[in-house]
Amino acid sequence: MHSMVNPCIAILAQELDLLKYVFRGSYKLLDRNRKLFFDFFNHQIEEHEKELDLDSLEEPTDFVEAYLREMYLAEKNGNQTFFTKKQLANMCLDLWFAGMETTANTLEFTVLYLIRNPTVKKKVQEELDQVIGTSRLITLKDKCNLPYLQATINESQRMANLLPLNLLHKTTRDVTIHGHFIPKNTCIVPQIGNIFI
Repeated sequence: MHSMVNPCIAILAQELDLLKYVFRGSYKLLDRNRKLFFDFFNHQIEEHEKELDLDSLEEPTDFVEAYLREMYLAEKNGNQTFFTKKQLANMCLDLWFAGMETTANTLEFTVLYLIRNPTVKKKVQEELDQVIGTSRLITLKDKCNLPYLQATINESQRMANLLPLNLLHKTTRDVTIHGHFIPKNTCIVPQIGNIFI
């Protein structure tokens, strides 16, 4: 499962059925990996369903549980819902790819950045010791009280620039940006890297 297909081919393969004939090997690999991922996510969803108390008033423990509860409540109340298990599996895949590799690479780069910049590392540690201490774990509520840590994370992300080209988008209407006309239905690729310059 470690060998994936280039994301551009994956996006194009969804849009153009022709690509499965042009990129036979890549398309087969993409299709095989897609099935492996969906088998994994569907299994996880089924496991959640077995253990889940849908009527519980406790806070959901994760995204899948929250989604399944919303789906259940909508069906129970007779409301039309777009919540489906297929959509949930697709959302899990999106979250997996959007979060896993970029998070791991960002953390790896940040650790290397801190190793090469011991003064920054020391200031981050001092701020954490002062604000958090050693008796508890850091929480999201602490974010506003850790400006140096936030600045360090932002700088790491700026320098690493892990996703210089964003996903393909399409204009929904004619638009002019800085004197350049872009017609409706034009495929565009935002270049996130340019924002960090």
